[in-house]
Amino acid sequence: MKKLRAGMFAMACLLTAGPAFAQAEDWIPVTDPKDLADLYTNKTIRSLGFVGYYRGDGRGFLIVPNTKPLGRKWFVRGNDLGCATLDSGPTLCFRFQRHKDNRNLIRIIDLAQNLNYTATVEEGIPDLEPFEKASRP
Repeated sequence: MKKLRAGMFAMACLLTAGPAFAQAEDWIPVTDPKDLADLYTNKTIRSLGFVGYYRGDGRGFLIVPNTKPLGRKWFVRGNDLGCATLDSGPTLCFRFQRHKDNRNLIRIIDLAQNLNYTATVEEGIPDLEPFEKASRP
């Protein structure tokens, strides 16, 4: 199951990698730990049908089409890495960039896969209790 989830995540990364907003000067690296934490804290992150909901306490859920919600923990490592660990999988770390004209548009750089993709960040999260119940075996 771990391999399936990792494969699905890698496929999502591959599908979203591309020339969208490809101009390097359009992106500003996020290199402050507080700014990285702000990217996750009580935020919804969407990209290609995948949705991540992240609470301020470091917990969250990744919603992947046709699977149970996947529990995860997020944290900041060093000055420039945002990391997430699936409850039943590996820890993945990313670098982030914000679009210079739209703070809610981010580029996520997957260090393990050497891919980047765009996503939107929205303020707020829904009640996560239904996801907690649905993710239990």
